[in-house]
Amino acid sequence: MANRLRPFRLHIAGSPPGCETRIYADAPPFDQATFEYKLATGEIDGRHWPADLPDRIDPNEPLRRHRLVYIWDERRPILGVVSCNPSKATRRLLDATLLATVNQAAIWGFGGIEQGNVSPIYMTDSARVHESLDLNDPENHAAIGTVLANDTVWLAWGARPADLHDALGTAWNSAEDVILATAWERQVVGLRVIAQRVNKGPGYKPPGHPSPRRIPPSRPPMLYNCPLSLTIVRRSRSR
Repeated sequence: MANRLRPFRLHIAGSPPGCETRIYADAPPFDQATFEYKLATGEIDGRHWPADLPDRIDPNEPLRRHRLVYIWDERRPILGVVSCNPSKATRRLLDATLLATVNQAAIWGFGGIEQGNVSPIYMTDSARVHESLDLNDPENHAAIGTVLANDTVWLAWGARPADLHDALGTAWNSAEDVILATAWERQVVGLRVIAQRVNKGPGYKPPGHPSPRRIPPSRPPMLYNCPLSLTIVRRSRSR
C-alpha cells in the first residue's frame, strides 16, 4: 500500500448522541457452536479468498487470507469490516474476534459481513503480529478496496500493533492513511463509516472503538445497541 498521498488530517463529526454508552445487554444473536453448525450445513454462507485455504488453520503456517464473507440474512445489507490481521477464522470456523464481529453486525441490523485486514497473514498471538505483517501485498490492497465498496464500513483494526520498529511503523501509518483516504473519497457518494476516532495529525489516535481486537478471555466483548456512525471530513492538507 504505497503512500503516494500527501499528509492530511481528518476529523470526525456526526456520531449519534448516546451511542457510545448504549451497551447491548441481551444475549448475543449467535453463539459460536450454532454459527459454526450453520456454516457447516450451508444455512450461513461462508467464503474466503484464497478459496483453497484449509478449514482449520495451523497458526505456525504463514497462510494469507485476503477476504472473508459470512452471510446469514440475504435480505439485509452487508457490513464491510477492516480488521488488523487474520487469526483462526475460516469459511467454516470462527475465532473470538470474528464471533464478536458477526454478533455486533447482527445487532446493528446487518445480514452479513465482508471482512478484510490491514495485513493478510494469519497470526493468532496478537503480541506477535509485528513479526508477520505484510503491508505491500497487492492482492490485499485490492481486497480492502472491495470491502470499502460496501455502503457501510467498520474500521475495526484498533490501535496499531505494538513493537513496530521505525520503518514498519511508518509503513503501518501509510497503510492506514490510504484506507482512510479511500473512505473519505467514498463519503462523497454516501459511504457510512463506523469508528470511534480517526484523527490524523499531532496526537493521532487510530480507529480504536468499538474494536473486537484483543478480547481478554475472562471478559466478554462489549457490544453496542447502535453503530458509532461517523462522517469523515477532510480538515486540512499540508504539502
